[in-house]
Amino acid sequence: METEESILSQLKKLVDKTSEQLRWGKLSLRDAIELTEDTKEQAKKLIPDMMDKYDLIYESRFERLIWQFVMPRQNSDPQTLTRPLRVCPKDIR
Repeated sequence: METEESILSQLKKLVDKTSEQLRWGKLSLRDAIELTEDTKEQAKKLIPDMMDKYDLIYESRFERLIWQFVMPRQNSDPQTLTRPLRVCPKDIR
């Protein structure tokens, strides 16, 4: 059985990797959203009982990174996406 320290270390690496990809990757808005959704699914496996804390801490971080780094690189109008954006503010859904 893994220790809490080990699990939290894995979570930190996962979130840091996602944050770096949002900052420096050449992701489309759709790819960025999918990345954050995949990260959340992986986090559920690591910390299923602490997802409320994950949502409070990391969802807002990813939202900010998407607005700050991905949206300026995005050429297409986010209104044209067919799928709702879970981590972006309501005004672009």
